[in-house]
Amino acid sequence: MKKILWILLIFGFQFANAQVGSWTVWKQSPCYLKIEYRYKYVKQQGDRHVWLLQFKNNYNKSVYFNYSLAGEQEEEQLYLARRKSITPNRNSDEMEFFTNSERFEIQVSNLSFRQGVKEYEPCDQNKRSKD
Repeated sequence: MKKILWILLIFGFQFANAQVGSWTVWKQSPCYLKIEYRYKYVKQQGDRHVWLLQFKNNYNKSVYFNYSLAGEQEEEQLYLARRKSITPNRNSDEMEFFTNSERFEIQVSNLSFRQGVKEYEPCDQNKRSKD
């Protein structure tokens, strides 16, 4: 009986440690209001934290944009932008990323509606102020 209890206890402990965190609520990009993102904590790997990131495109057309990670201890990734594309009204695939701390922010920039174009859309707030 004790043996079975120990096995169940060990199995339960391993299962609890394997659980992944919950997704955050969708957060609006400060610049492009129809681009949202969310993330969830996966695990700690050595001194690094592993996360999953997902974007949502609420525009009625495909978007192409840069995203980067910024935070207190993210110097090596602060301006290392990655390019992403998402079709209209869809979520992106989940992407894994690593941080040195649990405090960071996701930055979205250089959005365009055509692939390979170097002419980027201004922030949505700037568009409103011109109207």
